[in-house]
Amino acid sequence: KQHDQIKALLPHGFHGVDRFGRPIFIIQPGLMRFQELMKVIQNSLNLLVHFFIKEVEHTWRVKFADCKEFVNKMGVDQVIAIIDLKGAKLKDLSNKQMVTVYKQCLLEFQRFFPEMLYQAFIVNAPMFF
Repeated sequence: KQHDQIKALLPHGFHGVDRFGRPIFIIQPGLMRFQELMKVIQNSLNLLVHFFIKEVEHTWRVKFADCKEFVNKMGVDQVIAIIDLKGAKLKDLSNKQMVTVYKQCLLEFQRFFPEMLYQAFIVNAPMFF
């Protein structure tokens, strides 16, 4: 249940595949409801990191298997990430708790899934970024 609550407060998801069959993952931190999220996870940042790891494992097991039809049944093992910062505020991007979560997620991602990210794009970045 808590996983579903976190998922509802974090605008993210998959949106099709590129021409090579790699799934495209989009996350929109600018639309995140940070205060509500902190209430749900009860300030346990590890819970949020585990949520992201679970989402990556879901990608590994389900999304990559679904993408085989696009690449002649060879399969894919990489993802494209788009980080859409539209609506992001400086106070949200510089929040100490969120910076800690971002860093921890990146460390865990690099530790357990080092070659899974093909490319990452940051779009709609505000001027201060």
